[in-house]
Amino acid sequence: MTSNCKRCGGTGYIVEDRSGSVYSKPCACIATEKDTLLHRDSMIPDRYRNNCVLENFTVPEKNASLQEAFLVAKKYAGDYPFFEEGKPNGLLFIGPCGVGKTHLAVSILNEILFKKKKPVRFVDLNDLYREIRASYDGSQVSEYDILTPLVETELLLVDELGCVASPWAQDTLLFLVSQRYNQSMPTILTTNYLDEPAPQEPSLTARIGVRSRSRLREMCRTVVMNGEDYRNRRHRQ
Repeated sequence: MTSNCKRCGGTGYIVEDRSGSVYSKPCACIATEKDTLLHRDSMIPDRYRNNCVLENFTVPEKNASLQEAFLVAKKYAGDYPFFEEGKPNGLLFIGPCGVGKTHLAVSILNEILFKKKKPVRFVDLNDLYREIRASYDGSQVSEYDILTPLVETELLLVDELGCVASPWAQDTLLFLVSQRYNQSMPTILTTNYLDEPAPQEPSLTARIGVRSRSRLREMCRTVVMNGEDYRNRRHRQ
């Protein structure tokens, strides 16, 4: 509720007299404030919040993998928070740069946030690792403080999975994945690294570690996306 609301005077409730009896009902400012908090806590970057929606995802007619990925994303957002029993409740979008992995993943968050008013959270692993490292330099914010909201949020999107492959990064990721795995929390992830990459290229398992990859196989449906970098396509137009 808002302290300056003229309807309820900041109490969050409106009192009505109905035929001599007094009733109270929630003020509209409660819903408004709740929406504001949900949007703030989602941490979705402005660029993605305003542009990543299912309606403007371009699906090439001859690209079966992108058509399938779009349908999977649309169904996930439409069905949420209900999942088929015994099936993974998360998604792992895998593919090269520029095929729309983050677009589809964030589109799911936006659908669930704006239409279903459910709490969601976005995190870029590069940013997360930098924030945690900064906390080691005498910051009043601890690593635990940083990771707890990601562990507890109802739906989490982890972008750029595998961006750092150091033992420290793998251990940090394993903690986050394991916590959500143990609590059966739905998680969406994106990565540029493949399970079966071309020769001389690292696999997803090599980047994130065997234990994290094993858990993600059980947690998430893997959605492979192939195609040309859309930024290159746009540059040629």
